Amino acid sequence: NKPHPTSTQVSPFETYLILCHSEILAKDDRIAFVYHENYYIFRAILKHMGLQQKMTHCQASKKWENMKKRYKELKNPPEGVKAFPEMWPFFSLMDDAMEGRLEGNAPILKEAEDEKNRMDSQQQVKEREKEVMERERLVLQRERAVLDREIAILDRDRALLEREKATMERERATVEREKAVMERERTMVEKDRDAVYKDRLTLEQEKAKLGRTSAATESTKKIAEDSSEVKESDTMNRKERFFTLFEKLIENL
Repeated sequence: NKPHPTSTQVSPFETYLILCHSEILAKDDRIAFVYHENYYIFRAILKHMGLQQKMTHCQASKKWENMKKRYKELKNPPEGVKAFPEMWPFFSLMDDAMEGRLEGNAPILKEAEDEKNRMDSQQQVKEREKEVMERERLVLQRERAVLDREIAILDRDRALLEREKATMERERATVEREKAVMERERTMVEKDRDAVYKDRLTLEQEKAKLGRTSAATESTKKIAEDSSEVKESDTMNRKERFFTLFEKLIENL
């Protein structure tokens, strides 16, 4: 398709803006477009003209909105205001676009559609990735819930162990006290045993002393008895000799 004759009198950028949007207007029959539709159109225009590094799609969109506003002001000026549309070099081309006379003259609309399809495909990939991430997040949440329950169980077990440990500590303290009491009692028993041992030694010594004294007494008694027996024997012998002599004397008489 040949470009509109007026397009040679204006800058290429504005011409492409008008031609591309005229195609959209012819298909959609709307003057205002949603943001994401304009986004692909402006990206394609800027890329086609090598301006993607010098201008953003937002700046291009703003320029298009300003052109539409200027066109409306010139096309339908307020009552009492005289307009001069021919003074604006884009009016004729804009008027043809708005009236649908430029259908089929969008040289890069296919690029915009391809860009939109590519971006939609990327968006679908992102959506699928987002769904996968959401499922993974749900799995992680379930695993986190399981871990939280396990942590709660471990906390209860730890609390139980702490209570058991405290009980064991109290029992150990009781055992230590009883052990200390037993140690004191054993010390007292040892002291009593030492005292008994000393008393036994004293008794043994006294017993030995008594034994020696008793032995000496027995020896003295035996000596005395032996001496008494000797004396008695001498006395008896003397008596017997006396009686014998007396008997002999009587016989001699």
